[in-house]
Amino acid sequence: MRDTYDLVIVGAGPGGYVAARKAAGMGMSVALIDRGPVGGTCVNRGCIPAKALLHASTLYREMKSCERFGLHAEEVSFDLQEIYRYKDEAADRMRGELEEEFCRLGVDLIRGSAVICRDRMVRVTDEDGSVSVCQGKNILVAAGAKANLADIPGVELPGVMTSEELLTADAHRYGRMLILGGGVIGLAEGSASVRRASWSGSNREKRGTAAVLCAGLSVMERTIKRQWTQCLSPWDAAPPQRGCLRGMCL
Repeated sequence: MRDTYDLVIVGAGPGGYVAARKAAGMGMSVALIDRGPVGGTCVNRGCIPAKALLHASTLYREMKSCERFGLHAEEVSFDLQEIYRYKDEAADRMRGELEEEFCRLGVDLIRGSAVICRDRMVRVTDEDGSVSVCQGKNILVAAGAKANLADIPGVELPGVMTSEELLTADAHRYGRMLILGGGVIGLAEGSASVRRASWSGSNREKRGTAAVLCAGLSVMERTIKRQWTQCLSPWDAAPPQRGCLRGMCL
């Protein structure tokens, strides 16, 4: 760690690590600060874990119906714990690749919580309470965001969780699920959830496994809804829908 950098970046998520990569490639000295693992929400608790689960569930579905390709597979089965281990390994692998790239590019990865002070000074406190200070000719704040739970009665009850909590929970099997929000994570987790439920072979668990309430749908609404409904129809899952939840319009 040096005293002064051309660019100090607070936040090692997609915004931060892409900026670090670009700046270092242009010959700038770069410090990348984050108190959490490299990759932020996307790599660790969002896009990558969700896509890993979706990929595994898609492979299982294709293996079950591979006869249409002229292929035959008998006694196709699954191990849910192994699938979640694969999800964790996917995130671990991407974190490792990012850290190797930072090392190769000369980006200093600094662990800790950052506070921006006067004169472009940045104070970093690590987990042990040790404090270090560096200065940036330029400072980029890419600290990301956190989930904002809607003001709905009952959000504090057991079983209500954010997408981050869902993707890092120890419990992996849910008989029924209601997902509020039809964004990338909502649709990916909804798709993977109904497929995981189908693995049990229980019609009771299959029906109504995932219903997605979408807020702020774009002009692509009808296309997305039609494709998603076709994808989930074999498992009798509820399609994405508009609605009101205790007075909150979606």
